[in-house]
Amino acid sequence: MLLPTQTDYKRVLNVLVGHFQAQSQEALVLGRPVTYSQRTLLRCFLFLHLRRIHTFKAQHRWLLLHPEHTREWGLDVVPHRTTLLRRYRQLAPFLDELIVSIAQWAQDLGPIPSCEPPGEADPAPPARSYIEDKSLFRASGPVWHQKDRVAGVVPAGLRRLDLDASWSKSAYHGWVYGYGLHLTVDAHAFPLLAQVETASVSESQVVGEKAPRLLSWRPTEVVGDSAYTHLERVRAWAQQGVVLLSAGLKLGNKGEAGAYRRFIAQEENQKLLRARKTQIEPASDLISKVAGTTQNHKQPPVQGLPNVRSFLLLCVVLTQLAMILNRVWRLPLRNISHMMATLT
Repeated sequence: MLLPTQTDYKRVLNVLVGHFQAQSQEALVLGRPVTYSQRTLLRCFLFLHLRRIHTFKAQHRWLLLHPEHTREWGLDVVPHRTTLLRRYRQLAPFLDELIVSIAQWAQDLGPIPSCEPPGEADPAPPARSYIEDKSLFRASGPVWHQKDRVAGVVPAGLRRLDLDASWSKSAYHGWVYGYGLHLTVDAHAFPLLAQVETASVSESQVVGEKAPRLLSWRPTEVVGDSAYTHLERVRAWAQQGVVLLSAGLKLGNKGEAGAYRRFIAQEENQKLLRARKTQIEPASDLISKVAGTTQNHKQPPVQGLPNVRSFLLLCVVLTQLAMILNRVWRLPLRNISHMMATLT
C-alpha cells in the first residue's frame, strides 16, 4: 500500500503556502526588508513543533546543530533566538489567512472519498453545514485566582504566571484558566477558520467577528451549542439565507424565543444538532494530538496570548495538512498518526 512520504508532505505544504502567497496582496512595507521570509520561518516552526521543540533557546540550538535542515529551508544563517521569538509572535495574522486559503484550496479537490472502514463512518450533515465550537486550553504555569486578577495583585511566590490568560468554564473540566480556540469546521471536520482568544472571550463575540467571512461562503447552516444563541443574529443571518442553529437551552417559550425553540425542535434541525459533536470533537481532538496537549487539561507549552495564538494556529495548519494528504492517499481522514510518524 502506497503511503505519503516526508517529501510528499513537504511538497504539498509548499504548494499550499505558494497558493496563499499568490492569492494575497503583499503590502508595501517601508524600511529594511526582512531577512527571513514568512514562508521560510513557517516551515521551520512547523517542523520544530512536530519535534516538540518550543523554547526559543532550544530551537536556536537545534537549528545550529542541524545545518542540513536549515539549508533545505533556505536559511543561510540561523536566526538568533530573539529573532525567532519576535517572528513567532508575529505569525498569527499570517496563519489566520493561510488557514482560510488552505480550506478554500481543499474544497477545490472535489467530494471527499469514503475512506472510513465500513460501518464506522458517522452520517455527515450537508456539505454546506458549518460547525462552530470553542475548545479551552489551560495556561501553562499556575492559575491566577479571579479575586487577585481583578485587583491586579500577583501573590508573592507565584512564579511563571501567565498574565494574559483568563477564566472560563468548561463542560468537561469545570473552570479553566487559559485560552480558547474558536474553531469552524465543515461536515467532514476539516478546519475552515480558527481564532484564539483568552478563555473569557465568548463564543457569541467571536462568531460575530467571523460573520463577514462565514456569510460570504454562503453556508446553509452554522451549527453551535447554546453559547451561540443570539436572536438578533439569528434574524439577521436568516435574511441572508443562512440558518444559525443552536441548542437554545436557556430561551423562553414566548414570542421570538418560543418561535426559535419550535424551529430548532424540528426533526431535521435536531439531526444537525446531534451530528455536531461527531464533527467538531474529532477536529478538536486531532489539533490537541498535534499540539501534544491531550494530557493535563490541554496545556500548551508556551505562555502569553501572542505565543499561544501562534502555537495553536500552527497546530491547525498541521491538522489541515494531515487531512489533505489522507484525502489524496485515501487514508482515514481523521488521523494524524502517519504524518507524525513520517515527519518526526
